[in-house]
Amino acid sequence: MSDNFHHSGIDSSRIQRIIHALQGASHWGMTTMELNEACGSTRASSDVSEARACGAAIECEYHGKSANGRKIYRYFLRPQTQTIV
Repeated sequence: MSDNFHHSGIDSSRIQRIIHALQGASHWGMTTMELNEACGSTRASSDVSEARACGAAIECEYHGKSANGRKIYRYFLRPQTQTIV
């Protein structure tokens, strides 16, 4: 099994849509469904994984279950810390 993860680059329009949507989100972040709707995607969680692989500081928190029992996750774009040398 390979340790390499093939992903799009940070300049990918799909990755940029995820980052842009999260930048505009409130302190509540965005759920997977909200990201899907905002980005026109059906695989926001995979897009988030690719954005992380490109260096985006995206966190995910479990937010409970919906009325029909589906798990709800919220995503947050966190500011990245910079090392001052």
